[in-house]
Parts: sequence; structure tokens; C-alpha cells
Amino acid sequence: MKQIILLLLIYFLLGCSGDPVSSFDSEFFVGTWTGTSLATYPGPDDAPITSEEPIRFEFADSTFQYFWIGEGGNVTIAYGSGNYSIGDSTVTFSNVLLQGYYPPMDLQGEFVFGLIDSILSLVQTNNMEFFHTYHLVTLEKAEAIVTE
Repeated sequence: MKQIILLLLIYFLLGCSGDPVSSFDSEFFVGTWTGTSLATYPGPDDAPITSEEPIRFEFADSTFQYFWIGEGGNVTIAYGSGNYSIGDSTVTFSNVLLQGYYPPMDLQGEFVFGLIDSILSLVQTNNMEFFHTYHLVTLEKAEAIVTE
């Protein structure tokens, strides 16, 4: 079921007409965002496995950190960090995954982004690792970071 939802969201994001996100200022990303990372990857018998994790992103001007959010939202564990760059409708992450976490949480490479209402969606366009993992990250801005 999650795979069907993932495919529909990818189709919707990539198939939308117009150019609703290309005019975003890079400052749009700066701040704290919370949401989920949905990863689909091949299992031991090549059947797809889908893993969904509650996450929090903290974007600065050109760097980011992301965290796993525990039950009740009180516990956060750092997953990774890195640099990011924004294109017309894409964001590219150079990720440094913290040691001890499994590859589906490796959010690296290019993602197409879209905004529906106040939800930012990031859909991975290409993952060239040995195990192909497809990500859909949905985030809602929790707070802005003031930069001076």
C-alpha cells in the first residue's frame, strides 16, 4: 500500500504543470522542518521493503542536519549532516551519514522538491548505490532560523 502511495505522490509531483517552486529563494529552506522519510529498497529476496521514519531537518544557509524522532517526539537521534545546493526545482544533498545507521536513511543525491499547502515534498530522482533506494521525504516547517 505504501508503494502505491509513494508512486502516486511521485507521479503527482513530477506531473504537475506550472512552475510553483522554481521561484523559491534559498532562504525558504532555512529553518527546522519535521516530517517523515519513506524509503523503499530491495530486501533479501529482492522483494521491496518500505521503511518510514519520523525525522527532523535543520537547514542553515548551505548545510543541513537530520535526526530521527523517537516515540512521543521527545527523543531525537542524529542521523547525518552535509551540504546542500538548490537548483530551479531540485535540491542536492551531499550527505555524511553518521556511523551505525543503515543505508535507507542515507539521504544523498538529487531530489525534486514541491510544495503543496505547507508541506514540502522531496522525491529522490536518482540513487546510484549498489542497492537502489527510493525516497519520499515530506516535511512541514516547524520554525525559521534567523540569519543575520
